[in-house]
Order: sequence, then structure tokens, then C-alpha cells
Amino acid sequence: MRDSPLGTLSVAALPEVAGAWLDVEDDAAVRAAGASLAELHGALRGYADDGLPSVTEVEALNGQIERWLATGDRRWAPSASARLKGLVTDLPPLDDGMQLVHNDFRAANILTRESKVVGVLDFDEMALDHRVNDLARASVYLSTRFTDWRPTPDSVRRELRAGYESVRPLEPAEDRWFDALLLWHAIRAIPEESDPAGWAEAL
Repeated sequence: MRDSPLGTLSVAALPEVAGAWLDVEDDAAVRAAGASLAELHGALRGYADDGLPSVTEVEALNGQIERWLATGDRRWAPSASARLKGLVTDLPPLDDGMQLVHNDFRAANILTRESKVVGVLDFDEMALDHRVNDLARASVYLSTRFTDWRPTPDSVRRELRAGYESVRPLEPAEDRWFDALLLWHAIRAIPEESDPAGWAEAL
């Protein structure tokens, strides 16, 4: 603890991690990122904290999507929204349980060296959620950095999922949910109606 003009500060010395932001054009690094996300999910499995909301306080995924379609959809990709509505009505229950997940797994928060993941950053968005939803969200936003906000190509999404499933294959219900969740996050990622980066085209 150290004194400062603003009050007492807590100071910690942390080791330096040498690495560069994930390059999504490096297939091996993307697969390594997918494996790293699965390993992170495994490490967080079963974590409990009195400060976290209970699972019963978190709205079910199908309820979240249906509510968003009814009240939050800006209708910038109406055909995609209609497809999403059809997908959600026929999905099986997700019985894997919710757990703590990263919730912001993307290039700006992944450090790599020689196509290997050496660090995962920015855990301040963590939330209780299904692992497949975290994977779908990561698949949509993986290419994004702080000053370069572009959609993730399909080929990169496939590599990320392949890396993830090399550690933890999706269960049958998760496999069916994945496409709907991928579409949901992709629609929500469209930043504005003019969409200069082509997020709607990437759907």
C-alpha cells in the first residue's frame, strides 16, 4: 500500500508478457485461440462467488433472443432477423448449465507469439452464460481491435471453432444452438444502417 495525494493506493508488480495481438490471418494462431477459450471455460467451470448473480436470476437464452427480436432489433438486416426467429422456435433446451465466461474474447484481448496464445486480457466483462454463447460471441468479434472494427470472415470462425472443439467438442444441443447464436451476435454487431465495414454483408 502506498500513500498518494488522492488517498491510499494498492500497488502490484506484474510480470511482463511479450506478445502481439492475435492475427486472424494466422490459421494456427486462430486455432490456438479457440483451444485457449475452451481451456479457459474448463478452468472457470464450477467457480462460485457470493457476488455473482444466481443462475435463476439470469434470463434463459431463448428468452433473451425473443425479447431482443421484439424490442431491441433495429431491423437493419430484416431477412436475417426473420431467419433467426425461425431458428429459435425449434431449438432444444441447453442443459449444460451456465458458468462464468470471458464475454470479450477477441483479437484485442489475445496475445500470441509464434502462433501460440501467451496471454488473455481484459476480464472485466465476465458474466454467467452458456459456454456455446461465449464461443459464438467470440466467433463474431474475433477480428476486432480497438481501432479496427471489422467482421470476422467465415473461414476464421471455422478455425476458431475447430480449435475450441479440439479441446472440448460441442454437445449435440450446443451444436444446434451455435448457428442461431452466431447469427444473433452478427446481427447485433451491425453498428449503423450505412454499415461501411460490411457487417450485414458478412451475415
